[in-house]
Amino acid sequence: MSDDQIFELLEKRVYLALKKIADQHKIINSLMREKQELEHLLQDKQREVDQVRLELEQSLNHTDSEMIEKFQEREEKVKERIQELVDKIDKVRLLE
Repeated sequence: MSDDQIFELLEKRVYLALKKIADQHKIINSLMREKQELEHLLQDKQREVDQVRLELEQSLNHTDSEMIEKFQEREEKVKERIQELVDKIDKVRLLE
C-alpha cells in the first residue's frame, strides 16, 4: 500500500469519525432540548398537582366546617328538645 493510499484511507477514516462526532452532537443537542422541554412540562404538572392539592385541602376544610356547623345546629335542636321535655316533666310533677 502506497503512502497516498494510506493517507487517503486515513482521510476517509478521519472524515467518518468527524461525521460520527457531528451526528452525536446533533443527537446530544436534540436530547438536551427534549430534556429541557420535559423539565418544563414536569414543572407545569407539579404546579397543577400543587394547585389540586391546595383545592382539595380547601375543600376538605370547607366540608369540615360545614359538618361542624350542621352538628352544632343538631346539638342546639337536641338541647331545645330536651329542655322542652324537661319543662313538660316539670309541669306534670306540678300537677301531681
